[in-house]
Amino acid sequence: MRDFATRPAAEARAPDQSVQARFARVVDHDTARERDADAEASAVRGLAPRQGTQVDGSLDRPTQEFFGQRYHHDFSQVRVHADGRAAAVAGALGASAMTVGNDVYLGRGETGTHRGDLLAHELTHVVQQSRAGRPVIQRKLFATGSAADFAAAANGIIAVQFEVVVSRTGEVTLRRTDVQGPLTPEAQELVRVIEQVSADANDTTLEFIHGQTSARASDAMVLGGNFGLSRVDLDDVAALGSQGAVGVGMGRTGGSLLAHEILEQYRKQVHGEDFGPAHAAASASENTAVGGTRGAERFTNRVDVNNFTVTIPYTYPDGHVVEVTWDVVNGNYQNVRRSVVTPPRAMGGRPAARGTP
Repeated sequence: MRDFATRPAAEARAPDQSVQARFARVVDHDTARERDADAEASAVRGLAPRQGTQVDGSLDRPTQEFFGQRYHHDFSQVRVHADGRAAAVAGALGASAMTVGNDVYLGRGETGTHRGDLLAHELTHVVQQSRAGRPVIQRKLFATGSAADFAAAANGIIAVQFEVVVSRTGEVTLRRTDVQGPLTPEAQELVRVIEQVSADANDTTLEFIHGQTSARASDAMVLGGNFGLSRVDLDDVAALGSQGAVGVGMGRTGGSLLAHEILEQYRKQVHGEDFGPAHAAASASENTAVGGTRGAERFTNRVDVNNFTVTIPYTYPDGHVVEVTWDVVNGNYQNVRRSVVTPPRAMGGRPAARGTP
């Protein structure tokens, strides 16, 4: 059943009784929704970019971005109908406008310009109706900065079954694909984290950067991610590689880093946690992604806070231990190397004489 919302006409009209009867069971006359829509419209009235001509078709980009940022919704699929048929549809219900899903029908004489709050009101109904039939994965994770590159990096890691989509307003969603195959452990955990963060009613926002080429001084402090700045360096993600490239059971990868940083920011922004507990939760997520247990970091070749070498060991259920080492040069990950320092146990419980995981 489709959900309808009507905007009562400013002046009394003679609604078509046959049409009213036809839609009696599906037209939304919820006064609470109307009050909410009026309140939302009032909040943005007078601030929206003005249009001098009648809206008929898709919303222009400034309008999409303006309302998208305020309502946290992607309006790129909205279509405004202002022709005779639209006027007949709205008029038949005695309304100045009517919204059905992503379609807004304007009544006769309504221009849909932003001189008043009509369009703001109807776009609120678009949001309300999308939430009424909202899929499990809600749009509450936002990517700023190099958002498209984040999606590309995440999709390179996930590869099958799902893809990450970032809207023009930065909303991050997961969409199922027809590409079949097993997810790697890091891909499974990254999907799980994105689902968890997206399903929360509160927003989590991360900025994605390219530290290798950034001219912003503070980006040198983004070592993989930066808790205080809520930023993630996609060049560091790329430097670590994926399990599809380096293999499963070989320590930290780009997917485990993304899962770590997204969950860490979620715990900070939504749950209000300080670095300690947020980092602990994120490290547990990283352990799931790599399939092992992260050990204590070791630092060598220290020059300053942006130039040093770090080594992190990962211990696996079969007993093998992998150390992942990389240099940090001017705040950027470089020269990542991996070594198996303890081989897996043999069937009898002793370390195997040879072999790698």
